[in-house]
Amino acid sequence: MNKMRGRELLEIQGTGNIILDSLINSKFAAIQNKAFINLFIDVNVPPVLPFQAADLGILFGNIIDNAIEAVLPNSDSSNTIKLLARYEKETLIVTCINSYKGKLIFNPSGELITSKSDSTNHGYGIYSIKKVATKYHGSVSIDFNNSMFTIKVLLCNF
Repeated sequence: MNKMRGRELLEIQGTGNIILDSLINSKFAAIQNKAFINLFIDVNVPPVLPFQAADLGILFGNIIDNAIEAVLPNSDSSNTIKLLARYEKETLIVTCINSYKGKLIFNPSGELITSKSDSTNHGYGIYSIKKVATKYHGSVSIDFNNSMFTIKVLLCNF
């Protein structure tokens, strides 16, 4: 497990999966001096996964970007991002839990939508995550309470 508290130097131990290692390191390194974040990363996957690299990039990139965007405006010690992933029994399980403040916005059908004013160029992250999950016969579940947001994604290799 890797931790970043405050503005400490982020050093993430590699998973051996070059795609995920590069993506995770670059995303979190870019914010290490911008906010106080309690960061926990536990990604236990093989060096090669049976999913297309682009799809893994879409999945992890959007999950991490959304979590970062939720915590950056809040400059306090309760900022938390937990990124967990494992591959077992031909299934990739990715969970991200992050703190957030503010109000979540939903469309009339109950789907989460962007709170950004430029909805033409934003708001595709969750949609993209769901599209990747569907491609691999998986699922996406989202849960939230007053201060914590959780997304869990399953991708199946069968």
